[in-house]
Amino acid sequence: MVFLSASLMLLGGAFSQLSYQEAWSKEQADRQKFAAVIYGLKATDGELRDAVAGLRSLAEWCSSEPIRGLKSPGGSPNLFYQRNDIFLDELSGLARLRDADGVRSVVRTLHDSLTAPDTWLTGSNVAFYSLYANNIAHNEYLLKLPKDAEVARLVADLSMRDPGRVYRGTPYLTDDEKRLTAADRVAGLSMIWSEAKYNFANFDLVSGLDWDEAYRTYLPLVSGAKDRYAYYNLLREFMALLKDSHTDVGLPSSLAMEKEFRPPLYTQLVEGKVVVGREPSVEVAALGFKKGDVIEQIDGVDAVAYGVSRWGKLVSCSTPQDRAVRIYTYMLLRGPLGVPVRLGCLTADGRRVARVLPRAKSLSGVAIPPSSFKILPDGTAYFAFNTSESNEPAESFLKHLPEIQAAGKLVIDCRMNDGGNTDVGYSILGHLVSKSFVGCKWQTADYRPSFRTWNQAMTPYEGSSTVEAVGPLFDGPVVVLTSARTFSAGEDFVAAFRTAHRGKIVGEATGGSTGSPLGFALPGGGRARVCTKRDRMGEGTEFVGRGILPDVVVAETVESMQRGLDLGLSAGLGCFGR
Repeated sequence: MVFLSASLMLLGGAFSQLSYQEAWSKEQADRQKFAAVIYGLKATDGELRDAVAGLRSLAEWCSSEPIRGLKSPGGSPNLFYQRNDIFLDELSGLARLRDADGVRSVVRTLHDSLTAPDTWLTGSNVAFYSLYANNIAHNEYLLKLPKDAEVARLVADLSMRDPGRVYRGTPYLTDDEKRLTAADRVAGLSMIWSEAKYNFANFDLVSGLDWDEAYRTYLPLVSGAKDRYAYYNLLREFMALLKDSHTDVGLPSSLAMEKEFRPPLYTQLVEGKVVVGREPSVEVAALGFKKGDVIEQIDGVDAVAYGVSRWGKLVSCSTPQDRAVRIYTYMLLRGPLGVPVRLGCLTADGRRVARVLPRAKSLSGVAIPPSSFKILPDGTAYFAFNTSESNEPAESFLKHLPEIQAAGKLVIDCRMNDGGNTDVGYSILGHLVSKSFVGCKWQTADYRPSFRTWNQAMTPYEGSSTVEAVGPLFDGPVVVLTSARTFSAGEDFVAAFRTAHRGKIVGEATGGSTGSPLGFALPGGGRARVCTKRDRMGEGTEFVGRGILPDVVVAETVESMQRGLDLGLSAGLGCFGR
């Protein structure tokens, strides 16, 4: 009864005095605890019942007068609206308990909440009716129960309230369905072709591609695919023709685990050689691996050639530098779970050794923190901005800002930042500028069917994103470090930094890909995404398909990695003396 009591505590009068952020944090933490039980593989019926009861109390708390009156910084009563998502978790728990009456009651409550006079689903938000309808209709636990007429009617009513429901349909489930008919395989290819045809933002960068002809070429191939893995490899080949890193196909989770398990050894292409790029974990180091080791052979094949032959046709990439990252860092050593990979290595002292790297769950990798901060020996402040996936880097930067101001010089290391939420980087950059500015300009298709009948050109919809200047301000010199792994939202930060003319960029060209990908489910349990937005720097400079070129070009070498030298950081520090 631990979860239930924790949730009931929230109903106490003391919590009525919480600020919005405090209440939001408490609600999210409680919901995550309950959800961990609801979606846990080994939850007992008793634990599920307690979690369901806790969620019910949490939904009531979100609906209580003190809480529903709290507003987010943007003025929205988001906590009150959270009850709808809580109902979805409760629904899953009841379905796992095979409580048909409870399921029906929760669906009814959710329907009434979403369609009430005070609903937030108005204007452009009516699209969320489809989201909720699809979530219920495709709930993996609910699908195991006998069909219920009232639930079906309520789900249909929610869907019908979205005029654009045809664009948001989810004909295939996202769980792993191993049985695929020829019709399913053709339908999956057709979904990719259609979504890209009408939504892809970068066709001008693949001007030599006839997308319709490629579709016709792959139709008989996917129809005759011998198994699910062969089918998904064909889909990846097809999508890779668009040469865009935000436009790709993801394997079903079970298939990825079975066929493409990634052992925890970080590799990268350096001076045309495959090199161990980071110090391995204690477990992997015990097998003999060290940073700077050159991997010459993989299962008896030249390592560089192996990467191209095994993965070259399957990776979606926008630039040569991003292609190298995808092949030689993300994909190179993937293979069947439980089947070790045999490597021929050249060590720093010139010895050629054979090593075996298991592909096993028990081996853990070295986690990269979202950010890190330190004062370097020369007094320069160093901030590693490693990801934009969470707001932690922005919060950490603000926390360390007094130390940065005292140091007077700042290096921001974005070499490991391969994306997330652009706003995270913009929040950091807001402390480095005294005036707000346009960080990027973007465009997306503005499709008007009647214009086609009139043979009239369709002009893209254009917009921009602003970096808001916020206090406190650091106005000292700044250097940003980049690599080919600097990508997506990480690259957005670098693009805005250059637009602001705030300092030097040092290192390697960035990945050359960003945008807003549209994701959708595929038959067989996988997913695909298509980039829908073309971004440019604030003054209009293109970097998608090119990468952002640094002011000072510095590439790591095999020797520097073996000696533990950081050439990029050294060059960055040198910029402060110029």
